[in-house]
Order: sequence, then structure tokens, then C-alpha cells
Amino acid sequence: MKIVTPASETYRVHRRVLPWRRRIREVPDWDLTGGLGVPDVDHLGVLGAILLVIGIIIALPIIVLALLVVGEMLLLLLLLPLFVLARVAFKKPWVVEVTRERKAVHAEAVVGWGAAGERARVLADELRSVVPAATAAVKA
Repeated sequence: MKIVTPASETYRVHRRVLPWRRRIREVPDWDLTGGLGVPDVDHLGVLGAILLVIGIIIALPIIVLALLVVGEMLLLLLLLPLFVLARVAFKKPWVVEVTRERKAVHAEAVVGWGAAGERARVLADELRSVVPAATAAVKA
């Protein structure tokens, strides 16, 4: 759930399904070709051919890393049902987490899917009713 407090702060309240926290990284939007596309090798000349080979050597590790990332995501998707079944079968607690700007500010363990959902709703309601510090000081 996405919650905006009266102080205009944005929080997210959710149950963490996987037993570890995701690492979120910003991915730069790079255009390595400069919008030119792949050049025709016949018109490159010697220097152009050397630069093309260097570009391929540089691009190869990037392609391998991209394939590894895709493989890891597929593995996580395959293992996700097993994690959920194991958590339900062994009555492991679900982690209810409150995040702000992609950083955890509060987390607590709650046993049971329904109870964790209810706790997430309670936390969301508490965040919606938070009075900003400057307003609270004026009212006091």
C-alpha cells in the first residue's frame, strides 16, 4: 500500500514474501550506440574495424552479466512458490515492512498471512493519521 501522510511524506507498507530484502539499484539509461545503429564493416576502414572489435570486447561482459541477472530472476520466480509453501507449512512469520524512499523505516514479524495483512492495514492507518511535528507544536 502506498500512503501519503498529512506532512506529504510517501510511505509503502507491505508484506515481504522473500526471506531477504531486495537490493534496488538505479539503472542508467545509456544509449551506447549514440543512435547510429551498428555500422557496416565494409565502410569502416582499419581504425573503424579495430574500434568495432574493442566495442565487441567491451560489450561481451555486459551481455554475460545481463544473462546472469535474467537467470537469477527466473530462479527466484521458480523458488517463490516453494518459499511461500514453506512459510505457511512451518508457520514462519511474515515480515510487515514500512519503507520510505526505498529504505526500511520499520519492520515487524507477524505469524499468519491474514494477520500480517491486518497489521499492514493498521500501520497504514496510523501513518495516514500522523500529525506533522510543526502542526503538533502549534496545537500544544
